[in-house]
Amino acid sequence: MAAAKVALTKRVDPTQLITVFLKHASTEKNGEFFRSPNDFVIRYLNIFGESQPNPKNVLLLSGVVVWGCI
Repeated sequence: MAAAKVALTKRVDPTQLITVFLKHASTEKNGEFFRSPNDFVIRYLNIFGESQPNPKNVLLLSGVVVWGCI
């Protein structure tokens, strides 16, 4: 039996990560940008597509958000 081949992932440039993060962050506090629950669930994850979700469902899905910002 042949050994399974493991694919290594390539690290992304941190500036590219910041660009993607800021694209979906709409909240600014003390010069730092954050993602609101809406930013995370609706804009970044795009779970609901083009439809308008129930705000309570958004809060439920964004339950991992601490202090209302990511």
